[in-house]
Amino acid sequence: MTTKLEFSVTARRVDASGSVATCKDATLTLDTALAGRRDALNPAELLLAALSA
Repeated sequence: MTTKLEFSVTARRVDASGSVATCKDATLTLDTALAGRRDALNPAELLLAALSA
């Protein structure tokens, strides 16, 4: 029998240009602005980073 992994991730919008995601004790600022943010990953960049890890 295989063990199923479970994850709990919470995301909330903080303003017009960003959101914050939390998992365990980690917090990550997400870029959700069309203009982009230099201090945060957008969802596509985050997915690519996770796949390359």
